[in-house]
Amino acid sequence: MIVGLSGQFGWAQDTKAEKKDPPKPAVKTPPMNVVPPTHADVPYGKHERQVIDFYQAKSDTPTPLVFYIHGGSWLGGSKTGFNVKPFLEAGISVAAINYRYVKNGVEEKVEPPVKAPLHDAARALQFVRSKAKEWNIDKVRIGATGGSAGGCSSLWLAFHDDLADPKSDDPIAREST
Repeated sequence: MIVGLSGQFGWAQDTKAEKKDPPKPAVKTPPMNVVPPTHADVPYGKHERQVIDFYQAKSDTPTPLVFYIHGGSWLGGSKTGFNVKPFLEAGISVAAINYRYVKNGVEEKVEPPVKAPLHDAARALQFVRSKAKEWNIDKVRIGATGGSAGGCSSLWLAFHDDLADPKSDDPIAREST
């Protein structure tokens, strides 16, 4: 952050020098650990933010799964950037989700608005469990993780009553949270 600011201030203060083209942004090379998802932006709901990236570990038997919920105070953030490579190398599949922010909950009149991201995490987990056979995952060996709001959402999932509705017409809603 400071490096970016000092670079901006240094360029802005160069008023007496002859006019030059502004500096070109550095070309960013992707980190070595970037792995493309097996399935990208799979919708688990109707909102544009309700999408999952799924990374499938190579295995002949169902794999455990890391369920990643990004941080960002439920106000921002993205599922991209989570280092999935060590998990895949260990035979663990990964699902990384985006979710509606609190501001979306306010717009949609969800009360309290934090229910929007929390219930999105629950729905995404139910969706992933519904894909267990297709995606070769063991739906009882799932661990949730995340930073900041993602960590809070993970804890909420772990300690909240199960939202599964065994009588629902929706097969996804019948899955455990």
